[in-house]
Amino acid sequence: MTQPFRRAAAILLLLWCLVAVHLAPPSRAQTLADCGVTEIPCAEYEALVALYQATDGARWRRSDGWLQTATPCSWYGVTCDGGHVTELSLAANNLRGSLPPTLANLTTLQRLWLYDNALTGPIPATLGNLRALRELDLSGNALTGGIPPTLGNLTQLIVLNLNRNQLSGPIPVELGQLTALERLVLGNNSLTGEIPSSLGRLSRLLTLILSHNQLSGPIPAELGGLGALLELHLEQNELSDPIPAALGSLGNLTALYLNGNALSGAIPAALGNLIRLEQLALYANRLEGTIPATLGQLSALQQLYLSSNALRGEIPSALANLGHLMDLDLAYNTLAASDPTLRAFLAQRDPDWEATQTVAPGGLRATAPISTTLQLAWTPIAYIGDGGHYEIRSALSPDGPFVLHGTTADKTAGSYTMTGLDPFVKRYITIRSYTPPHDDQQNALWSDDAPPLAVIPFCQRVTSIPAAECAALVTLYTDTGGPTWWQRTGWLHGENPCSWFGVTCTGGHVTGVQLDANNLRGVVPAALGDLPQLKMLSLSSNDLTGPLPEALVRCTSLQTLNLAGNRLDGSLPAWLASLTALTDLDLSGNALEGELPAALGGLAKLQRLALGDNALSGALPATLGNLTMLQELALPRNALTGVLPADLSRLPNLVRLDLSDNALSGSISPALGSLSKLQQLILTGNDLEGTIPRQLGNLRQLQVLALDANALSGVIPPELGSLSALQLMTLGGNALTGTIPSTLGNLSSLRQLYLDHNHLQGAIPTTFGSLSRLTLLSLATNRLEGPIPSTLGNLTNLTDLYLSHNALRGDLPASLANLMRLMRLDISYNALWTSSPTLDGFLAARQPDWTQTQTVAPGDLRAEAAGVDAIRLSWSPITYVRDGGFYQITSATSAAGPYQFRGRTADKSADSFVVTNLTPGMLYYFRIRAYTPAHGEQQNGIWSSDSETVSFRLIVRSVHLPLLARP
Repeated sequence: MTQPFRRAAAILLLLWCLVAVHLAPPSRAQTLADCGVTEIPCAEYEALVALYQATDGARWRRSDGWLQTATPCSWYGVTCDGGHVTELSLAANNLRGSLPPTLANLTTLQRLWLYDNALTGPIPATLGNLRALRELDLSGNALTGGIPPTLGNLTQLIVLNLNRNQLSGPIPVELGQLTALERLVLGNNSLTGEIPSSLGRLSRLLTLILSHNQLSGPIPAELGGLGALLELHLEQNELSDPIPAALGSLGNLTALYLNGNALSGAIPAALGNLIRLEQLALYANRLEGTIPATLGQLSALQQLYLSSNALRGEIPSALANLGHLMDLDLAYNTLAASDPTLRAFLAQRDPDWEATQTVAPGGLRATAPISTTLQLAWTPIAYIGDGGHYEIRSALSPDGPFVLHGTTADKTAGSYTMTGLDPFVKRYITIRSYTPPHDDQQNALWSDDAPPLAVIPFCQRVTSIPAAECAALVTLYTDTGGPTWWQRTGWLHGENPCSWFGVTCTGGHVTGVQLDANNLRGVVPAALGDLPQLKMLSLSSNDLTGPLPEALVRCTSLQTLNLAGNRLDGSLPAWLASLTALTDLDLSGNALEGELPAALGGLAKLQRLALGDNALSGALPATLGNLTMLQELALPRNALTGVLPADLSRLPNLVRLDLSDNALSGSISPALGSLSKLQQLILTGNDLEGTIPRQLGNLRQLQVLALDANALSGVIPPELGSLSALQLMTLGGNALTGTIPSTLGNLSSLRQLYLDHNHLQGAIPTTFGSLSRLTLLSLATNRLEGPIPSTLGNLTNLTDLYLSHNALRGDLPASLANLMRLMRLDISYNALWTSSPTLDGFLAARQPDWTQTQTVAPGDLRAEAAGVDAIRLSWSPITYVRDGGFYQITSATSAAGPYQFRGRTADKSADSFVVTNLTPGMLYYFRIRAYTPAHGEQQNGIWSSDSETVSFRLIVRSVHLPLLARP
């Protein structure tokens, strides 16, 4: 055989073997030797052959060794380790066709790179069996169908890249199981549905790219938990809802792309926490509101794209801090910038930003009206392209509502004519720009309104005062329901506003507006700030609402501001301190809230400060002590807290101090005793504690002392008896102890005295009989004892007398029948009785049931034998059998005593008791008294007086002994 023939025969034999290998069906018992390969298992070898055949291996760009040798580990793109295929890298190699499911036989495969080929068909679900796989890159193909949920089994996976295919359907939630994943790229497909929140569990993820799909719904807030993330690409989808503030927790993020979606709401201020961010793209969304100033904290930022949204308002000056910013796009919003430094910064980074903003036109003005027609003019905005127009709107209030009057043809217009105006009605006219959606701009944009232009045709003819002051009065009329005022003589009828009801003018200016109790309704118009010479504004007892307009700060001549008895709300503004001419400020009876501004202490001329019946809170500022001209400080019925400032003692002219019904705490400063002009000290209904300072006895002009409903303790200072001008003293509802000072009987001007609901002890001072002007005396609910002094019968002006719930005892003095003006009486829950028929009738007319609550001794006490050594006592029970208690029985062998305890009944309804263990033949004396324990408001356990004494002697019975028989 020749050499060429031998070579040809060998080649034919090899080809026959290869064909035989591929054509013969493998058996289950096939060994390595069966497939002719020994480097790797036959199953892995067959997977490689299947890939070659399914993807047109003959046309691969490189196929070195494939199906040509029996050493597959040497084939192009194949890497083996330990007798197994570990890597398969055939990127950009012209693979065509579908991936075979048998790739799952490469069970030790760690890297599968098939990107940038022409693969079609679905991703085999069997790839989920490649449990050792660390990198899977199938990007840049034409794969279709859904992402197999089985890929969630690849728990060793670090990279999953399916970018640039034709995949559809949702992102499987199972991908959230890939906890080792560092790079997830699913962009440039046709994926739909929501982003699964399970992706928020991929704590090692560095890159997440889901851009250029059709994903919808919100961005899951759970993505804020991806603390290692460096890049987040969600652009060009159909995502909606606000950007979650949780994304501000991605502290390592360098790139955030959310552009080209339908995201709405405001840009979260929390994005300012992303201090490593270099690229931020939010353009072509539906974002609105202002740009948060916190973006100025992004010191590493190089690109910022916010165009084609509905952002509005002032661009924050803080953006000028972004020193590394190279690319900036703010176009197609409604933004403005007034800060010179910021404007210079923007001119460098985005020179034409201003030319694409839908902003309000400037320079709105009106010609003098003729009859009912008004010509408007303005300066058109720079952004006149992309369609749109100007809207002219008018309202009867600067706060609206504004009603559309008409539109221009386009944004090049600079004028408009209004017709059909009422010459006596003030109108506010504004204008705004409109740009429709176009190109990437999804939003219909309306600019802010231009500052309203106030026009009143009528005031153009007024000559007695300036037109602006006339306009202010007309606005007051129109804004507060002028046609329904009780009194409105002259308003809007005569051309001299100084003759209108309630208006005062001096020197050609309005100096006074007084419309108290006149049915004014609505808000206090800010236009009143256009009355610079106004000295008095008094609109009390109406139905005004809303906050105090800050425009009043321009009324620098204002001396009296009285808006009491309305429904004003909001806080008490600090700008009131700018009205330095104020002498009288009365805002009581409204719904004002918040703290008292310390700045009020600067109103050096203030004589009266009345803020009662509001909802003011917080502590009283010490600066109130600077108001040395103050005569009245009235802040009752608020929610003030803190201590009573000792600084109030620095108000030498103070006549009235009323801080009642608040929540003030601490003690009453003895320094208040230095307010020599004080006539009323009213601190009722607070949480004051400690003792009543004896220095208050120095207030010789004091007429009202009201300290009731607090937590004061200690004794009533005897020095209070020096308050000779005092007409009302209320100390009730405290925890005062000790006896009532007899010096209070010196208060010759006193008309009402309240000492009830304390813990006062001892007797009622007889000196009270000297209080000849007294009309009311309330000593109820104390621990007073003893008899009622007969001197109270001298109080012939008394109309009210309250002595209930004490421990008073005895026969009521007959002199009480002299109190002929007495209309209300309460002496219940004591131990009182009367033996005077005249007084009994007098009391029955004032308090018919007074006897039904008196703990008195039972009557008709009787005794009879109840056995050899026992006596039964019987009596008539008292009327007052409620509220517990009993009768106590005592006995003695002498009428003068001593008496010893013999027992007590179960209750006060008992009418008898058997005394045992007595000595027959001995004379006994018995008496009984009633007892009622403390209960309810009754602090005292009350014993009645002893009953009348009854005596009884048990008979000694004779003992008859039997006769003894004589012996």
